Amino acid sequence: MLAAIPGFAQDNPPSRAARLSEVQGKVSLQPTGANDWSQAPANYTVTTGDRIYTDKGSRAEVEAGPYAVRLSQGTDLTMANLNDQTMQLGLAQGSIRLSVLQLPSGQNVEVDTPNGALTINEPGAYRVDTDPNNGDTLVRVDDGSLQVTGGGANETIGRGRSVQLTGTDPIQITDVSSPRRDSFDQ
Repeated sequence: MLAAIPGFAQDNPPSRAARLSEVQGKVSLQPTGANDWSQAPANYTVTTGDRIYTDKGSRAEVEAGPYAVRLSQGTDLTMANLNDQTMQLGLAQGSIRLSVLQLPSGQNVEVDTPNGALTINEPGAYRVDTDPNNGDTLVRVDDGSLQVTGGGANETIGRGRSVQLTGTDPIQITDVSSPRRDSFDQ
């Protein structure tokens, strides 16, 4: 009988899991609760609190059900929360491409940046570039829409729109020309 085992969690584990589906170059992993970094192995199961860093010339991809997150070089990403309803990412620096193939009712996907939170409103393709040196975040919505919130901001960014986020309280949202597509977009 499971209830008799002290400390045994009786809750069902989440049905959503993420895995590091692709590793190119030097990709480092700091598992939740660890102080040290190690080389990230392909097919590693990513959980809440895990941190991934892609070094210069490196890339990685994390898959979680209908979501794919691609990391470009110099990206520092934390899996802030992953459960049956939520995938919350913390992007401290670097560039990610986020593909959301479907977004069932009651599910949410969020990317937290130094300049605010980006909540995905519908399936689509998104790119987020955060530069801690400049203190800004560039958000491009290729398809779909997202909501920018935090620091007095609450604005929907739709398909074909690119914005630059600066500041934290308040956050300034400025429309910008969509950057030219680069090799990471390919």
